[in-house]
Amino acid sequence: MDSFLTILNATAENLFLYVFMFIVSLAIVITVHELGHYWMARLFGVRIDEFAFGFGKELFGFGGKKEGQTRWSYCLLPIGGYVKIFGDVDPKKPELWDKEKQKVRPLTTEELEVAYCTKPLWQRALIVGAGPTINIILTLALFIATFTIIGQKSSFPVINTIALDTAADRAGIKIGDKITHMDGQPLRRLDDIYDKTWYEDPPEPHTYTIIRDGKELEITYSAFAVEYANTKGILNKHGQTGMVQLGPVKLKDIAEINGQSFKDNTDKAREYIKNHYDEVVTIYLPYKDSEGEKENKSLFRLIFPESSNTHLNDPSHEKYMYAFVNPPENYFYLKLGVYEALSRATFMMKEGVLNSYKMIKAVAVGTSNDRVLAGVAKVSEKTANAVKTGVYEYLIFLAILSFMIGFINLLPIPVFDGGHLAFLAWEAVTGNPVSPRIQSILIIIGLVFLLGIMIIANVGDLIALINGDD
Repeated sequence: MDSFLTILNATAENLFLYVFMFIVSLAIVITVHELGHYWMARLFGVRIDEFAFGFGKELFGFGGKKEGQTRWSYCLLPIGGYVKIFGDVDPKKPELWDKEKQKVRPLTTEELEVAYCTKPLWQRALIVGAGPTINIILTLALFIATFTIIGQKSSFPVINTIALDTAADRAGIKIGDKITHMDGQPLRRLDDIYDKTWYEDPPEPHTYTIIRDGKELEITYSAFAVEYANTKGILNKHGQTGMVQLGPVKLKDIAEINGQSFKDNTDKAREYIKNHYDEVVTIYLPYKDSEGEKENKSLFRLIFPESSNTHLNDPSHEKYMYAFVNPPENYFYLKLGVYEALSRATFMMKEGVLNSYKMIKAVAVGTSNDRVLAGVAKVSEKTANAVKTGVYEYLIFLAILSFMIGFINLLPIPVFDGGHLAFLAWEAVTGNPVSPRIQSILIIIGLVFLLGIMIIANVGDLIALINGDD
């Protein structure tokens, strides 16, 4: 009976995290998106016939009884929503279907004043672009609020892993070194080193003040310039110090420890780690680039502390398939000022756009070896993991989700806002709107394309689930 109740409670918790919170998260982001369209349309005097929360049959609602009044609807499928803008018809032939008379009729003079189609081109463009724009504003607001109120999740400037044959390894950096200063400036976190060395081209020498065994010393060296394509086919070019702070390591990813093979044998790897707690070991994590070739620099010198890996004795533990180099909680939140938080947020968004472009390019030219599309199941899992981890992770997830919704909607695909902006751009250049017939054909093509992407993504989720992949 107790085991049944345990399973029942676990199932209820998973349903809440995977289903309910996913729906809530998507509803927040898409509702904000549609509010952008709504507010901008109302600003320019365009009538809104309906603002719907969700899709499908209306469950309940209010308003819309009088002519020109907005109907606020709550629908059966609570995933997303939409805004029904009045007068989104051919500007050269402003007609609509009259439900009462069951025929097409021209818009009246009063209706033309509040119709979308009669507004200047720039106003229509702002109405269309307001949805993605407000998603980006929401992303910025969430990032800035999180980084200033809670702080940004950061790593302590203590080295727990050294990548072999890297700049740090050759310079003599050791496991356990605490870095207090960089070029004479106090160091707040390990991330500050990466911020400086990652983007230097060519890498510059830096002097690190280090506390080792209670003594202070200085080591000067330059990062190595590395260039490679990862499994997603994204080309990476940056400075690499070789100073690492590894978190959880998947046991299935460990091919060797101290030269002993553990490929495809997680149980053997787990036992070896348990027998060599608190010892310096060298592990080999095979890394395959987009061409399927192993990366040479994938050997790491580290220590698996016994105090951080007691879960390896418990097969029912959720982290049983992971070994920790650091305690899971070995991080802190650094509160940023508003300006630094804004700078960090815009930087993250810029990198997100750049990496998305590289990923799309990699998929298009067929250089990606990895699954880059996520379906409903994968996004639900990400939502659940963020909720379980804490408020910080969930707010960051929500910010990223909002940004991706805004970014995707700006793509020039007819079913998205970017497609409608492309139609308006054509009208601006030629002086003539795209014909409704061509728009309909392009929208159908866009829908087919989108449906195909959704099928591929969700089938990928199913295959990953069957294969037991993360």
